[in-house]
This record gives sequence, structure tokens and C-alpha cells, in this order.
Amino acid sequence: FALYRTLLSQCSRLPITQDQQTTIRVLIRSRFRQNSELQSQRLLIPALRAGYEAANLLLVAAKGSDTAKSQIIALLNHIASSKSLSARLPSPSPTSFPRAECQPHRPPGPYVGATPVLSRPYPSISGRRHVPKLVNANGVPFLRFKKPQSPFLSRIIRDKIKQRTRHFNLMHALEDSVQAAADEDRWDELILEEYGVGDGVGLEGKGARGKWVDAVRSGRKFVGAMINEHEMKCREVGRKMQRIVEREEELARRERGERKRVQSRERMERKQREERVMDVNWQVPPSVTEGSSNA
Repeated sequence: FALYRTLLSQCSRLPITQDQQTTIRVLIRSRFRQNSELQSQRLLIPALRAGYEAANLLLVAAKGSDTAKSQIIALLNHIASSKSLSARLPSPSPTSFPRAECQPHRPPGPYVGATPVLSRPYPSISGRRHVPKLVNANGVPFLRFKKPQSPFLSRIIRDKIKQRTRHFNLMHALEDSVQAAADEDRWDELILEEYGVGDGVGLEGKGARGKWVDAVRSGRKFVGAMINEHEMKCREVGRKMQRIVEREEELARRERGERKRVQSRERMERKQREERVMDVNWQVPPSVTEGSSNA
């Protein structure tokens, strides 16, 4: 970052036209954008060496060296000629393929008429009550009532896990950047002491901008706060879901006991009906009793 700022700040001091300065800035930005993802030392070392050589060339040219200025103008002319040559070359005609009509992607949504899960348990339901299970999916709690699982619920769990993973990856990247930020601060101090380049205003700019280490630490604090907030919400939701499971179990026990009492009462009533029927069947008719006495 310090090398990038040094190159850009030296552009305005070059004894060339404004358009040429703009071209150099565009070239610097494009090269840094291309090399921003480099991680291999085999590729990083040549890129840094070229950047330092360019910074030295711009610095010498800014101090009035005709040789350095000629090298910069020759480079700009070469870039301009390359662009004009590429503009004259015929561009290949793109092959047209018929575009297949595709339906727009629609993420799975909740079922029609679905109620929030935290509004459970329902005081009364039709049929037998199924007690849900509290499941922890990589730190994301949810209630599983039945299988197969709802695609809408699966998408929400997957998105929450991805967001949590991104936060942790960002936290690790910031932790790994602390030493690099300290090196950038040290490099800024060396550039300021050696060349008087700092924040674009020379020595007077010292202290006007915060340190790289402070920015990294501020980012770590912000990401850590998001992680803690997410974990607190998950714990709170998990406690609420645990209370739902406990109330569901209590209601299931009550309803099970009520079903047993209803079944016992129905068995008792059925038995009493059967006994009355048996009494009627075994009772002797009065006409038969009178006939036997007259005989």
C-alpha cells in the first residue's frame, strides 16, 4: 500500500503534461489491481522489484533528470502505439448461439400459512402431538419436527452457516494482517523520513492519517462484535427453543394422559353395555313362568 501511494504521489510532480500523468496513474492502478491477488513469492518478488524501480524512476524524473523523463515518455509512446495497433486489428465476430429460455431462480420460501416457530407450542392441535427435537447445526439451533426437512429451513440454516464462516475467515485474515500493517507503518515512516512523502503534503502531513495497525485492530473489533452478536442471538434462540421443547413435552404428557382416561372411560362404558345386554339375554320371560305353574 505504501509503494502504491508513493507511485501515485510522484505522478503529480513529473515534468510532463496532465494527460501523460493521468496515463501513468491508470497504468499504476491497473498493475496493482492485477497483482493484488498474488501470493507466490516467485511472482511477488519480481512485481515488487518492478514497483521499486518504477518509484525510483519517477522520483529521479521529478527531481529534473532528463534521462528519466525521456524513459518515461518513451514508455508512454510505446503504450500509445500498442493501443493504436490493437485498435486497428479486426475483432473476431462473436458466434451467436440461441439463448435457451430459463426460468428465473426462485429460492425456497416458507409454506403458505406457516407461523413462526417461536410461537409454539399450540395449545390444542388435531391429532397426536409430535414433540420436536432441538438440533445444533454448526452453531445454528433449530427445531426438527419431521422429515423430510423443509427446503426453506435448509436454506436459512445454510445461509447462517455461510455468514458465520465468512466472519471467522475475515477475523483470521485480519489477525494475520497485524504484522503486515505494522510493516506498512514502518515503511511509511521510512518513506516520510527519506523522501518527505506522507499523505500527499510532505512532512507537514505526519500524523494526519491513522496507522495501518489501528485500522486492522478496528476491523477486528468490528468483526468480533458481529461474531459475538451472532453467538448471543443463537444462544437466546436456543434457550427459547429449549423452553418450547419442554412445554411441548409437558403438553404431550397431558394429552397422552387425557387419551388414556378417555380410552379407559370408553372401555368401562362398553363393558357396562355388554353386561346389560347379557342380563337381558339371560332373563326368563314371564309367560314361560306362568305356564309352568298352571301345569
